[in-house]
Amino acid sequence: MKREFSISLSFHLLLFLTVIFFARVLNLASQPSYPAVYQVNLVSLPQVSGSEGQDMESAPVPEAKPSAQKEPAAPKVKPQPKAKTPDKKPKSAGGPVVPNLPQGMKVLAAEGVSPEGSYYLGMILTKISQHWRNPYQGEKQVIRSTIYFKIDRQGNLLEANLEKSSGDALFDQAAIRAVYQAKTFPPFPQEMKVSVLGVHFEFEYVK
Repeated sequence: MKREFSISLSFHLLLFLTVIFFARVLNLASQPSYPAVYQVNLVSLPQVSGSEGQDMESAPVPEAKPSAQKEPAAPKVKPQPKAKTPDKKPKSAGGPVVPNLPQGMKVLAAEGVSPEGSYYLGMILTKISQHWRNPYQGEKQVIRSTIYFKIDRQGNLLEANLEKSSGDALFDQAAIRAVYQAKTFPPFPQEMKVSVLGVHFEFEYVK
């Protein structure tokens, strides 16, 4: 009798515990689930002054400048060298070509003679050559002597001097003698406006 009572009590106790367990499970399952909650601390932003805010709002936005397109550079042209023009040398009044003159006689310079009157110098050469006697003809040496003389408009010889010596007194004396022996020359042509003509006359012996 006690044994049966113990078994019955144990059975009812087990059944009671089972009912409580399932009731608790059903209660938990019926409760709604909530998301996890996180705690956040809010921080206040710094206040912006009115002038700064207005400056920021009124600040103009720079317009985008169109990019300047570089024009293609023109090809460099090398300057062509200028053609050199030959220097125009003044026509020398001296040294006119006169036929049948001894070699080595010429007018180095004449004062106040224009190219138009250069033929007058040829007349002077002709007159002096008639009295020139070279003391060194046939000798193997080169000597030069320059005589400076003056003529007036009538062709008269005013003076004659040794301007440059040849280094040989005999040759110099022969040169001065040829000028003095010519004495009178033709009068000046009309195109010669000078009153006195100065002539640098050279006597030369070349090997």
